[in-house]
Amino acid sequence: FYKEFEFIPRFMRAMTTENLTSINPLDSLENFEPNIVILQVGIVDCSPRLLPKDFFFTKLIGILPKYFSSPIWRVIKKITIRRVRFADVSPFNFKKNLYDYFSRCNKLGIEKLVFIKISKPGTNMIIKNKHIVSQVELYNNLIDKVSKQFAFVELINALEDGLDDYYISDGYHLNKNGHNQIFLK
Repeated sequence: FYKEFEFIPRFMRAMTTENLTSINPLDSLENFEPNIVILQVGIVDCSPRLLPKDFFFTKLIGILPKYFSSPIWRVIKKITIRRVRFADVSPFNFKKNLYDYFSRCNKLGIEKLVFIKISKPGTNMIIKNKHIVSQVELYNNLIDKVSKQFAFVELINALEDGLDDYYISDGYHLNKNGHNQIFLK
């Protein structure tokens, strides 16, 4: 499709901006020295959680087989609520992580960093996570603030309206329409 470009995909499930803050084997900046970087990160950082990720109990549940952990999570979902303070990455650290990553890109001479902002979620995610919209707005504002300090950063806010037509049933992961909308931007 774009024969003049070499694409180096580095998709990572449950990625946060913490994954951008140090050189690691999955990082393509120093390994490949790209001219253009396309980055989509933030929803995992900002989503309110039922339990903090560094809580011992959370880690313990994470290592259990699914037939043990699933019933435990069902109980947790019934007795607690998602809390903003349990987001994986605090607003302060999110902003710092972005600044550090953009600075690395700048130091390496990246010509353009296209940042796809955090999408407004669909109805089903909003129902399950009542603070998600305000968190997305807060973290997108931090993206705006940090990106203004770097002329090579271009922001794309392709799904700011959060139409359910863009998402699979969970209200956040994109379907074909959602992917096409981002591609068109």
